[in-house]
Amino acid sequence: MDKNKLFLPIAIVLGCLILGGSLYAIQIKKQNSIERQQQIELDAKAKIEQAKIEAAQTKAETIQAKPASVNTGLKIEVCKTEAKSYADGLAKAGYLKAFEEANARGDHETAKYYLQFSYGPDHPADYDSNYNSKYISCLNK
Repeated sequence: MDKNKLFLPIAIVLGCLILGGSLYAIQIKKQNSIERQQQIELDAKAKIEQAKIEAAQTKAETIQAKPASVNTGLKIEVCKTEAKSYADGLAKAGYLKAFEEANARGDHETAKYYLQFSYGPDHPADYDSNYNSKYISCLNK
């Protein structure tokens, strides 16, 4: 066989091998690069999640460790006073209304007791639902 006849097919096969090898190497590099980018994204997301968890734990620890301030104690006393006067005011209004109704019925003995209660209610306002609701709404201001 003539060497010139073999030269062209050998050149074509070698060129295809070189070209194919180069394309294969390029694809492998692309795949590795994509995998690295995905791993970087996953690591970043994991760091963000970890930071969120640590921030939540720090916030919870700060809230638990935070001592009651003087302003909080003062606010509690103000709210207790405000709630007591509110509950006593409602009780007084209720006793006066009951006094008027008893007087209108002609039951003067019961009306007298209602009138006495309206000047100084003997019920403990601390356990009154009106006191509790006013106290809670005051604290939430």
